[in-house]
Amino acid sequence: MATSIKNRNIVRIDINAEARNSQTHGWQVRLSRKGISTSKFFSDGKCGGKRKALALAREFRDEAVATMPKLTRFEIAQRKTSRNTSGVVGVHYSEANFRKRDKVYPTKSWVATWSLSPGVARSRRFSVDKLGEEKAFKAAVEFRAQMLKKLEEQQ
Repeated sequence: MATSIKNRNIVRIDINAEARNSQTHGWQVRLSRKGISTSKFFSDGKCGGKRKALALAREFRDEAVATMPKLTRFEIAQRKTSRNTSGVVGVHYSEANFRKRDKVYPTKSWVATWSLSPGVARSRRFSVDKLGEEKAFKAAVEFRAQMLKKLEEQQ
């Protein structure tokens, strides 16, 4: 389920722990910017209800965001996540089947991805069959570096 922009960084927590005879109901704010993290829980019971707790959570979130340093698009484009398997941000290996007329063609490629403007993701494939494994990877890495340079120039 997608989070609306109004409730970005806010999650609903409803836990009914019958074994311990306890319940937890409320909203939790979680933020992380440039290594600085903050988290706070707003209980429905302590805040005077579900709507009031959400309003307080939004207020806290807005104040926290205003004080935390914001990442630039260039910094975001260089962030390595735990899902990265190639070792290079924005470059991944792909095995896909392409259809042409009634035939299916399996392809292997290294793919460079980038975004020069918000909401517009782009990619370019470098064929392992045509270039070989090592050259295709190097070509994807070099192309990604060129696109990062363009993004940095835009900042």
